[in-house]
Amino acid sequence: MQRSPAPVGLFVIGVLAFFGLRLHQLDAIPLFIDEAIAIERSENIRDGVYLQHARAGKFLLPYYLLPFQPHLNAAWIARASFLILCCLGFAGALAIANRYGGLKGSLLAAMALVFSPALYFFDRLVLADTMLHAALSLWIWSLFAVYDRPHPGYRRALFSAVLYVVALLAKAPALFLLPLPLVFAWALPRWSIRDRLRSLLAFYGAIAAMWMPFALVILSRQIDYFGKSAGRPSASGLIDADRIRNNLSALLDMFSVYEGAVFILAAALVCLAGVFRRPRPLLPLLAGIVGYEFALIWLGGDALFNRYFLPVFPLFIVSAAIALADLSQLAGRLFKRDIFPLAVGSLLIWIAMLSLPFIKALQQAPASAGLAPGDWGEYVSRNSSGFGIPELSSYLSDLAADGAIVIEGAVVGCYTLRLYVADADKVHIQCPNVLSGERRAAYLNARLPQQADKHERYYLLLETGGLLSREELTTVPLQLQAEFPRPGNASKLQLYAVTR
Repeated sequence: MQRSPAPVGLFVIGVLAFFGLRLHQLDAIPLFIDEAIAIERSENIRDGVYLQHARAGKFLLPYYLLPFQPHLNAAWIARASFLILCCLGFAGALAIANRYGGLKGSLLAAMALVFSPALYFFDRLVLADTMLHAALSLWIWSLFAVYDRPHPGYRRALFSAVLYVVALLAKAPALFLLPLPLVFAWALPRWSIRDRLRSLLAFYGAIAAMWMPFALVILSRQIDYFGKSAGRPSASGLIDADRIRNNLSALLDMFSVYEGAVFILAAALVCLAGVFRRPRPLLPLLAGIVGYEFALIWLGGDALFNRYFLPVFPLFIVSAAIALADLSQLAGRLFKRDIFPLAVGSLLIWIAMLSLPFIKALQQAPASAGLAPGDWGEYVSRNSSGFGIPELSSYLSDLAADGAIVIEGAVVGCYTLRLYVADADKVHIQCPNVLSGERRAAYLNARLPQQADKHERYYLLLETGGLLSREELTTVPLQLQAEFPRPGNASKLQLYAVTR
């Protein structure tokens, strides 16, 4: 049965809904430490440090942020500019759904992608994992354009290779999907073996040609780009049952919390049923999804962050939408009853009962939004969180009304605080080198008296459970000025006046 393609208007409405919903109250969650680091690395690039951040297996993000570098509102501008990338990824995913699911598949995919709680949460943060999921959606779309056509198109293969290199530069775990074009070449085209091999040779040859100069440069600087792509396996080796079980449990817990266990189970069953009916589009999609997550679970570290599982999730939604659209047509032929209205109604109930309450809470009271346990600690309550910093920034502005002050920020989020300070001429933030090394206390004990002699109004910022404790600093008197607890009281920022 012929599938009606989605009108252009649906794409426009979908992209506008996707962007507008995420743009509202974009700064409700204070800047996470990795976001601040990305902005800081972008400033380092502007100052001539071009490659050092590649050691983390994430290269492209600071370069993307480079044009968006005003100090005031830098966090909001970085996030807003980042949403543009997410919109491109959304458009790529929707194009796949439209190609193989028509109007029905496009509508189902658009509804689920726009209102997905997991995507809504992470799309609003400036993270390499979010950039990767946008890049992978576009790359997978390009693979369909290469291999699902009557004749080989080598220019398309070159374009697809470019998108893959972009994904690899966004974050190193894209390497897990390097074999995926082999599945596409086997499952999709009705070409001769010779044409398939030529197309693959063009694709992988283009990747090698583009990657080699970058690889030679970073090797000359002794930078291991792939060493920290997802954390190293534990010392017990690759076959570590506990690690695999813990990572698999984290994957299931994350998506069951955000999307609901019923949603995930129903989507998985629909994909399983659909792959037997539509193996040509669904087999390569599901191979990429399962292969990526399996590689991450197997080869990743002992404790993976939830965001690591995100990059192929939009493709899972698209796969379910394509399969459901096809099953809807099958039901119409066999039983004379279209199940599409039932699917749309079920999605609307899911949006009303799970998605919209989560989105509203995330906009108005993010600390109570019902994040997955690991994410609540990382983005809300622990030292990596930006909570407490906006309030501290306002307090410092009031404190500086009587004259300039200098803050020694011996905290993880010191650079985050810099981004929130409105008047850098009155509030000077110094970030001492205490993030690494075992002699932090000795370094700061030597530094504090020197700085106290130089500055009339000098303050020290610490945090409970942080890099240093108050008891370790003994060379200057410290008087507690104010405290800024984070939600849950797991940690709090402490501002001390340094006297002589």
